[in-house]
Amino acid sequence: METIRIGEIVSTHGLKGEVKVRSLSDFPNQRFKKGNTIYVEFHNEMIPFEIASYKIQQQTVYLVFKGYEDINLIEKYKHCFLYIDKNLIHSLKKGEYYYFQLKGLEALDQLGRYLGKVVEIVETGANNCLRIKGENKEFLVPYVPSFIKSVDLEAQTITINVIEGLL
Repeated sequence: METIRIGEIVSTHGLKGEVKVRSLSDFPNQRFKKGNTIYVEFHNEMIPFEIASYKIQQQTVYLVFKGYEDINLIEKYKHCFLYIDKNLIHSLKKGEYYYFQLKGLEALDQLGRYLGKVVEIVETGANNCLRIKGENKEFLVPYVPSFIKSVDLEAQTITINVIEGLL
């Protein structure tokens, strides 16, 4: 099974098995809804968990897993990553991309010069930004059409419209 990383358990919350999750997903309301099966990577093994309940507060996801409604049962999974089966993702409209598709792309300027690699998508509340790590520095580029000229998944490149002051 091919998987996609969608989050990380950062801590427990309360005594009834609730965990606090840092979401890495573009669609947390879909990924973490009640009844979904997600996988927890624990000692190099993918363990399936069914979501018994979830809530999202201020960009933090809180989950309870069915059968793990006790802090003593869930505590050992702190700092573990969460995954979904890649076959469960839905198709996007033309010109839309999942975060996992953008990470690792080589960023080029409008003249084809190498700027660095996309290492993270940062959710800012307004416009998401791409964190690009170059040879000597890191910088953020707003993920909006005025800055993103094109994305070529086959060539593994993203072309950035570099304006004065961006770098």
